[in-house]
Amino acid sequence: MPDTGRIASSYTQYHAWMCLVATLWRTVFDAVLVMSNNILSNDHLHYMR
Repeated sequence: MPDTGRIASSYTQYHAWMCLVATLWRTVFDAVLVMSNNILSNDHLHYMR
C-alpha cells in the first residue's frame, strides 16, 4: 500500500516551491523591465537635450 500522505505532502511542498520561484522570477523580471525602461527613457531624454 503506497504512502499517499507522504506523496501528497511532497507534492504540496513542490507546488509551494514552484509558486515561490514563479513569484520571485516575476518580481525580478518586473524590476529588470522597470530598470531598463528607466535607463532607456533617461538616455532618450539625454539625447533630446
